[in-house]
Amino acid sequence: MLPLERTASKPLQPFVQGDFDSLCGLYSIVNAIRLAALPVRPLTSRQATGIFNSGIAYLHERRLLHGVITRGMQTRLWISLARRLCHCAESPSLVFDCVLPPHHGKPIQLVEARTWINDSLTRQAPVLILLERQDHFSVISGTSEKRLHLFDSWSYHYVGMNALKDSAGKASAMMSIAGRAKESLRRSAPDRGD
Repeated sequence: MLPLERTASKPLQPFVQGDFDSLCGLYSIVNAIRLAALPVRPLTSRQATGIFNSGIAYLHERRLLHGVITRGMQTRLWISLARRLCHCAESPSLVFDCVLPPHHGKPIQLVEARTWINDSLTRQAPVLILLERQDHFSVISGTSEKRLHLFDSWSYHYVGMNALKDSAGKASAMMSIAGRAKESLRRSAPDRGD
């Protein structure tokens, strides 16, 4: 499956995190929202920066920013932050849905996880994943027979399919983000024959 970032008229590059921060969770969410917006209306750099800044503000308001910068974030916070930033990224014409897979936190066969990922990518919904071995959050933008193609803040390009399971044999933490056109709440006025 062709990586989502290559389907754009101008290939999109991921935002890259700094050498001395552990903000991969935030970067993965912002990069996934950028990919999810592509089919409807690509985000400008200014809009993407605003989403990133909203994430920083969210963490700061909860007095979590220092810990996240130095140690990273827990999965529960990552999911909560993704839901918050999907809401912040909405516009008059664009809405985002953050979806957890049915196998979230349960033992799983690789084929089940791969099917959910491919179904999400077919709907042009990038999949965010915790790569446990790397202690890193990333974005799956495509797949091949043996690899997951990444749109990544550390410039990883791919990982093997074994990244779909954590050390306990459960499915790695993942979620998808889908962008869609917002349905108009206004209906056109009836034609009066004027």
